[in-house]
Amino acid sequence: MIIGLTGGLGCGKSTTAKIIATHGFRSMDSDIVVRDLLLPHPEVISAIHNRFGSDVLDGTGQVDRARLAARVFSDDAALLWLGKSAASRAV
Repeated sequence: MIIGLTGGLGCGKSTTAKIIATHGFRSMDSDIVVRDLLLPHPEVISAIHNRFGSDVLDGTGQVDRARLAARVFSDDAALLWLGKSAASRAV
């Protein structure tokens, strides 16, 4: 069985996932996949830099997730672009 757990910020996704895990189910956290596999990818960094500028990068040239979140979570078009465009560059 595959279950998708979605929802807004602070709605209880993590708590629900922990409860489900206590029943022996495995999980995959898409936030961790993005953080560990996509954001460090050079093409994704380049695309994000080109779209949002250097202020969303940290001192080492990596994506600063907090700065990027501040930009995209206040702009629906930017969030949609990030979800579609940057991820497709890493494939």
